[in-house]
Amino acid sequence: GRGNLMLRNITASLGRSSGLALTAARRMAADASGQGPVYRGIVDKLTKGLEPTEISLVDDSAKHSSHAAMKGIQGGESHFQVKVVSDKFEGLSRVKRHQLVYALLDEHFKAGLHALNIQAKTPAEAKS
Repeated sequence: GRGNLMLRNITASLGRSSGLALTAARRMAADASGQGPVYRGIVDKLTKGLEPTEISLVDDSAKHSSHAAMKGIQGGESHFQVKVVSDKFEGLSRVKRHQLVYALLDEHFKAGLHALNIQAKTPAEAKS
């Protein structure tokens, strides 16, 4: 159940080309089918919007379920950590990268997503 401190984690290293990345990302989305709708939605939106070469998503909601602000959040999916590597971050500041991620996930924030810890890197940054 959600009461325990179980973390749900999925990581995928995707191919360098967009075609391979999208194919692998679709596979990752299928692997996320046992996860909740917010988790699946985050993976889907970031995959479509960023064509990542790597994406990792951790649901930390169970750690925050007793917080007053989380009472009544449907499904309890409220806190996540994401690491995403994408060519789309090339030339963007850290703030602009985060704004891009927030824009892609806007509907989730409006529906109750409360916190998102973001690591947004270019492929070159991820290698170093």
